[in-house]
This record gives sequence, C-alpha cells and structure tokens, in this order.
Amino acid sequence: MAKKIRDALPKAAVAPARASPMVASHSIPLAGPRPRSSNLRISKAFTEADQDRFLDEAFHFMAKFFEGSLSELKARNPEIDTTFKRIDANRFTAVIYRNGKAVSRCKIVLGGMLGRGISYSSNDQANDNRCNDSLAVETDAQGMFLKPIMGMSHFGGEPEAAPDLRGGRGVLLGCPDSRPPAKLNDRPFHWFH
Repeated sequence: MAKKIRDALPKAAVAPARASPMVASHSIPLAGPRPRSSNLRISKAFTEADQDRFLDEAFHFMAKFFEGSLSELKARNPEIDTTFKRIDANRFTAVIYRNGKAVSRCKIVLGGMLGRGISYSSNDQANDNRCNDSLAVETDAQGMFLKPIMGMSHFGGEPEAAPDLRGGRGVLLGCPDSRPPAKLNDRPFHWFH
C-alpha cells in the first residue's frame, strides 16, 4: 500500500548535478584526428650520393628553367630573340638579343673550375675553368640547398639569400659580375627569379 501511495504522489524534480569547476562541460570526441604538435621534424643526415643527386637534379631543373624562361621572354616581347644551347649533359649557354643586339650572355656548367657545384659565367664562350660565381650544395638538419660561394657578400656587399630549389621556389643567381644586369622595359632583368 505504501508503494501505491508513493506512486500516486507527484514526482519531485531532481536537481541536476553540479559540474566541478575543473571538469569541462562538453565531451571530447574520441573519433577523428587527435591534436598533435606541428613541429615533428627529425634531423636528417645527407650522404655524398644524396648531395650529388641533388646537384644533378638542380642543374637539370636550371636548364629547363632557362629554356622555358627564354622561350616565354621571346613570346612576350617582339623585340627580343633568344638562344638556348645544350652543349652536353653538363653545360649549356643562353643569349638574349634585343633588336638583334646581344644584351645578356651566360654559360652554366655542372662542375667546372670549383669542382662539385654549378658555375655561372657571364660569357657564353668562356672556358669551363672560368666563372663569375658558383653554387655549392649545403645542408642543414632538414634539407639540401644551393649557396653562392663567390657571391657579392664576400666582397662587402649585402648577403645573398641561399638559392632554394625545394618546392619549386626560384633560384637566385643574377648577374654576379661587375656589369649591371640587362634591362628589359626599363627594369633590371636577372636570369633567375
């Protein structure tokens, strides 16, 4: 009988339990990606073989970059003519003509005067043992890159940014000799941008 009386009485509202101030009021989903650090790099060591492959790939990228850039420069500027010559697997030359007159020439050599590296000469007829600048493979804990070894920073100028071929970014070589770069449309033109 007591049970029937209790069932007949109105139900008392149950107060919600109070959350502890140290406990979050929302639940953390267990499915899906978990939060993690974005800086999970581990130092890498690069062998001489790795560096040689990187140098070969960089040189071949530069050759394609020169050839494509010269072609596009000519297509966009009717007064410009260009020449790209692949001498062999380790050397190429390029010339830019404006209204038939050469305004910029260069020769790029894999190896050359300074050994393992990529040499630049502002003369397309230069001997392989002559260059205006050279790029060497450098490494850090995360990757490989090309660095000028005779850049203007060695002569008291501003330090140059290390050329970087990672991720398709541009390469800095410019016109490192004492002559100013050729100008196109009243703006300096550098071989690599």
